[in-house]
Amino acid sequence: MNKYQIFISSTYEDLKQERQEVIKAALEMGHLPVGMELFPPTDEKSWQLIQDVIGDSDYFVLIIAGRYGDLYEDRIGYTEMEYDYAISKKKPIIALLHSNPLDLPLDKKELETEALERLSNFRKKISQNHNFGRWNDFGSLLREVNKGINSAIVRHPSTGWQRVRPDKQYPLIHRNLFEADSAIVTAIRCALSPSDRDSLLDIYVLGGRIRTIHHMLEQVLQDIDERIIQTENVVFTICCFAPDYMSDWTVTQVKNVEKFQQSLEMQKQELRGHISELKSYNNRSSFRHNHIEVNIMEYSKEPTIYGFVVGESDIFWGAYSWNDELEDYVGPLNPCVQMNNKMENFQACKDVLMNRVIFWSLSGSEQTKLDHVLRTNLKAYDTIAKDYHTRATDNAKKMGNWLDPVQRQLSSAFNNKPITMLDVGSGDGFMANYFAKQGHKVTAIDFSPAMCQNIRKYDAISDVIEDDFLKYDFCRQRFDCVVAVAFIHLFPSPWDLRVIERVRDILEDNGIVYIATTIQADTISGYRKKDDFPRNPIRFRQHYTRESFEQLLQKGGFSVIDSYDADDFVIKDKRWMNFIIKKSGSKQ
Repeated sequence: MNKYQIFISSTYEDLKQERQEVIKAALEMGHLPVGMELFPPTDEKSWQLIQDVIGDSDYFVLIIAGRYGDLYEDRIGYTEMEYDYAISKKKPIIALLHSNPLDLPLDKKELETEALERLSNFRKKISQNHNFGRWNDFGSLLREVNKGINSAIVRHPSTGWQRVRPDKQYPLIHRNLFEADSAIVTAIRCALSPSDRDSLLDIYVLGGRIRTIHHMLEQVLQDIDERIIQTENVVFTICCFAPDYMSDWTVTQVKNVEKFQQSLEMQKQELRGHISELKSYNNRSSFRHNHIEVNIMEYSKEPTIYGFVVGESDIFWGAYSWNDELEDYVGPLNPCVQMNNKMENFQACKDVLMNRVIFWSLSGSEQTKLDHVLRTNLKAYDTIAKDYHTRATDNAKKMGNWLDPVQRQLSSAFNNKPITMLDVGSGDGFMANYFAKQGHKVTAIDFSPAMCQNIRKYDAISDVIEDDFLKYDFCRQRFDCVVAVAFIHLFPSPWDLRVIERVRDILEDNGIVYIATTIQADTISGYRKKDDFPRNPIRFRQHYTRESFEQLLQKGGFSVIDSYDADDFVIKDKRWMNFIIKKSGSKQ
């Protein structure tokens, strides 16, 4: 991450301690603070130097308490003069005003009427020009400094300083997670800026008991809620222990087992509290309206690694280890590696972290597995939506081999009358459009916003539902025909069976289903790159043999009317098995 030069401006004698704390905070954030400690402004030459330094600075922090300060040539205070010059150079201002300056000790506030009037006018000028932070002690001052600097970096990006060194391709090693705190938070804040992206932003946090993680993310989440950070389409996925899993820990190294178990019980309760607080952000209107979600993924494995995956730009990671003295697993105390996407081996390290997320998801509940599958697939299909539309348009003429047999079956079963149809996982919508042009009333449902944009380009389609098929409430609506092509194989077991059962629930008793998936030699499942599209997004994919797929249909309460194979539109040697089915026992 870049370092930024930050000019610290304030009166001097009354705010010596405060200045030192702010300078220390800026240094801990990885930036370069500068101010009057380096050059007391006692003459014209010094003032010229101050102007040069302000001009070279990226951000300007202004701290005002109860003093106006010394005057320059009996006209204006040095602090106000620095502020005016920063304004003239269009520097982002982080203004921090003391909440109760009149309550300060006598040696920290103005007593003369003229000085009080100058201070009052200066504060009024600041408040009219800027949003400002309020402070009344060291703690509140440092919180406002941290929030103000990070917000300014996001709202007013600057070039900053970047060390030029021959080994810049190597990762930066922090002594521990706490030392890396400000770099992680800054990376997240920069990634949240809408101007930097045009798609869903995924931020993954790999943790254990999430206490440290919660504290790190808390200010970011609050700033999103208060619209200090203006962003949208973001998912924070936070991986942590399942609280009940901690009850099953048995560690042979522990000397006092009873004390260890008591500690685990306390940590379980604390973990539940953090999970509840983090999930509560999903109920806030600012999160719902801007499609921002905090997703908690509980896993049931012992800790091995902690990490942060910030979109496609930055990763931070370190190892868990057992500490004999503390008699506990420790991660945050171990070194933290920081990498960006310009570094060699960045993608390999990112893949390791994401594979760990996948591994943990498989150790969780069935719902946890499904949630991660859906999130992964959503991102994949949003990513390829434009290319998907182009491919579908180019291959529209080849659809006859797939869809004409279905239309003939519908014409025969329903006496050539128009029927109601639902296209599940409609993708680009070209199949829904085909059947709509045959005169049928077709509804398309897909959970990908980008895919739904494609579907809406077809005027013939009656309705487009942007939602999760398993969760959407059809309000007892039933359809004469359901189409589910290249859909069922996106769900892990047993959810693939639940998709089949849901299709049965919304199908008329004499209805027909057209369902298709690829022909595979083995029944396996897992996360794979979709390498037939640019950018090769990762998605979950289930493979079925013909026998295993027919068994799934039968288990879901269906019998086969007809089946046939068809070549893929694009990929050579890829074949699809197509089934026209009905409810078992129906007269169709």
